[in-house]
Amino acid sequence: MGALALAGVLTGAAPAWAGDPSHVSLWRLEMHAAYLQGDQRIGAGTLVPYNGWAFWGRAGISEFPWKWLGYDVLAQIGMVGTPQGNFDVAAEGAVAFAPARWKGSVDGSIVLGVGGGFGFERPVWLGRAGTAWPLALVRLTLKPKNSIRFFASFRFTPITADPGWVRSYDLEVTGGYKWWYLGLRGRMDDVTQGDPERLYRTYWLGPTAGLVIR
Repeated sequence: MGALALAGVLTGAAPAWAGDPSHVSLWRLEMHAAYLQGDQRIGAGTLVPYNGWAFWGRAGISEFPWKWLGYDVLAQIGMVGTPQGNFDVAAEGAVAFAPARWKGSVDGSIVLGVGGGFGFERPVWLGRAGTAWPLALVRLTLKPKNSIRFFASFRFTPITADPGWVRSYDLEVTGGYKWWYLGLRGRMDDVTQGDPERLYRTYWLGPTAGLVIR
């Protein structure tokens, strides 16, 4: 019995609960718009500037059946206003770990995750075929009061299944009151390919607004 109790303490076998101010679970629905600009490859290796806009609906679930161990799932569908394409869809999933959570004048938690995703190629000039990628993520949540929440998340893709070396960096910073939140999301896509081989970079930046379900 003592061994079982010790194992429960070490693994956090008890489920996390929503009443905890530093609770790491996060269910959300959001809308995100962005302006994008960068360089695309034309032909074998010609670098040409381009720009456009995008608009997405996103749904995310970060849940912890156990105190320290859980999962993070994010799905999005949207429109991309560039000559190469006007539709975008993607889904990502990760095993999540909560190495830190605390209570004090400002409650908070840190979540780390490793997983993968699939969807249409991004940047869109790569083509409209499906692709897959590994994923690493980190999220910081701060709650100075029960009705106020701030969170920042960073998602990193080191490579995709596309030819060449494609990676992305996605940063979101938001703040909200009760169930609603507003924020800013930025993304940078780097593609190294072509003849001669060179870097093609695209920047995305725009507002995000959403609803915390849990």
